[in-house]
Amino acid sequence: MLQKIISNDEVAKNLIKKTMFTQSQLDTLLIDKINNHLSLDQKRILRDAGEVSKGSFARTLKQAEKNLEKSLYTVIILEYFSMLQENDIMNLLRVGALLNKAKLQKIPEDKIQVIIGSLSLTIERISKSKNDDAAINNLNSFEEVEKD
Repeated sequence: MLQKIISNDEVAKNLIKKTMFTQSQLDTLLIDKINNHLSLDQKRILRDAGEVSKGSFARTLKQAEKNLEKSLYTVIILEYFSMLQENDIMNLLRVGALLNKAKLQKIPEDKIQVIIGSLSLTIERISKSKNDDAAINNLNSFEEVEKD
């Protein structure tokens, strides 16, 4: 299922490489969440790798859910210890929303690159405790794209 969704989506392919999910985990998680009306037997047939056993599907889903849970707790602990700036999470959510909008509305590649650049700089600043002018300048460019 995942391969079908991202086959022509370079942004998604690059973002997936930077997550805590394996492609099998993300594929399984998408199948489970998008097709929540299907039975386990029906879901396990939809995997990109082909039909897998019920146990394999359930195990991979549990791993994906655990990774998702840990990622969310990571954000909470960073905020708890005041390691995030006031607007970090909101900026990340805005970037995600803009990337989704770009996907749906075929926004020009140069504007997508501005959004991705802003995302990269924001994440780098958070992860490496940087507070530099490049991130702030890129955020200003990002805000211009957001207005369009």
